[in-house]
Amino acid sequence: MAAKLVQMIRGIQPFGPYRIAGWSFGGTLAYEVAHQIIGAGENISFLGLFDATYAPHYMEQSNGSPHMFSLPFNSSQALKMLVLTRLFSEERTAVSERIATSVAKDSFTQTVAALNKQDLIPYPYSLMSAEELRTGLHRDHIFSKALFGYCAQPLPIDLHVFIAADTATAEPFKGWEDVVPQKQMHRHLVPGTHHLMMDDPNVPILANLLSGLLLSSSEPASHIYRKASLNTIQRSATQKYPLLLVPGAGMAITSFLDLVQELKHDGSIFGLQPPSLEHNVSVPYSNVETAATDYLQAMGKTFATPPAIIGYSFGGWVAFEIALRLQNVGAEAPALLLVDTEPPDNDPAVVHELTHLEVLSEWIRACELSGGVSLGIDDALLRSRSHATQLSLIHRRMVAAKMLPSRSTPEILYAPIRNLAASLRTTYAPKAPYMGEVLLVSAEDPMRPFETAASQQEDVLTRWRKFAPRLTNKRLFANHFQLLKVPYVHELAQIIKDGLPQ
Repeated sequence: MAAKLVQMIRGIQPFGPYRIAGWSFGGTLAYEVAHQIIGAGENISFLGLFDATYAPHYMEQSNGSPHMFSLPFNSSQALKMLVLTRLFSEERTAVSERIATSVAKDSFTQTVAALNKQDLIPYPYSLMSAEELRTGLHRDHIFSKALFGYCAQPLPIDLHVFIAADTATAEPFKGWEDVVPQKQMHRHLVPGTHHLMMDDPNVPILANLLSGLLLSSSEPASHIYRKASLNTIQRSATQKYPLLLVPGAGMAITSFLDLVQELKHDGSIFGLQPPSLEHNVSVPYSNVETAATDYLQAMGKTFATPPAIIGYSFGGWVAFEIALRLQNVGAEAPALLLVDTEPPDNDPAVVHELTHLEVLSEWIRACELSGGVSLGIDDALLRSRSHATQLSLIHRRMVAAKMLPSRSTPEILYAPIRNLAASLRTTYAPKAPYMGEVLLVSAEDPMRPFETAASQQEDVLTRWRKFAPRLTNKRLFANHFQLLKVPYVHELAQIIKDGLPQ
């Protein structure tokens, strides 16, 4: 949802700084829009949430599951919840019984009419017809499902939280203190309730307050957290061309150490690393083009001649874009090698939708395939837990499997999983074909049926050759996550050495 909004916003205003605000559900949506815009290399000078609640905060307080809204929509149950949540506790039992009786013998339309006569349906729902109300409740169910499944990430900018004064609670920031450091948050009270703060006579007060804040807002220094780093893995005084390594999603350059040892390259070797792996406050790249721009800036004047580029998995997309940029300025890389990288998208407007639960499931799958052990965590177990306890569970099982040090904390997983999430949701459609030679090394999982693997591989090559007509392919019998590990890395290194210029 936010990704589509970002496309629309940048279609009208391609560059920042941006000023973004939203009310209620729209506030949470505005927060994620800001997250993606910063990840695209642009700045946000103002971010405001109008009485927007960070839903998982309250779910965790009540020890509930953030996925309670995964149940199918039931209009009668939704109507009951709408009425009861706005009543004092001592009224709920009697009203609940009346609603249950009405639902059992009357139609939805008759139940709505009866509740309206008793002034039990709150504004603005009370103004709707029965069918409009049913549609509205269904929409609210979908939005609630998105809200409680959303796992917000911290941003390196100030956050303005506008609170409806008539319904203000003891919690000053509506749960957003779970996400953003309090030193970055500003609280503003607006007269009225959640709905009436957006209506006369309160909305002019909100507008004046907002106007003053916008006039005084300035472009933040969020760009200081976006400095990618070029790390020296091996320094050489020889004239041999250098190697540039681009790691996969959520991975550090240390993931290449076994490969570097096996390659025995005579020249210098460098690795690129995103800033979001080094600073928890830094926002991961939300598109390949921004990553390539930052990486090229990090490379600066380090290379007297273009390097041979090796990209693993998602890093292959970034490596491909860097090679394209070098091609455009007449500085073609001596070699471009992609290690089990998916083909790019045909359409830049494609949006890859993944929930937080799906991202965690992908992380667990990667860990299990890489380590050759089961963590014993399925979707049902994850779904029964809050966001915080999901991370603790994964950490505990990884420590038990000796994938992480026993003295580590769950926070060690924060940056890698956040980067994986951004990468899985990224769309990449190159603007031009790469005319140089490309070697794609494909992992051929021996556990897959031969016919299935062959068909899928042929499709991968066809899609890749739309963007790299001179692409050749080598296959290695291992799964995707074993390629950089002993003993498989020995064969991978030999394939790469054969693909590098002598």
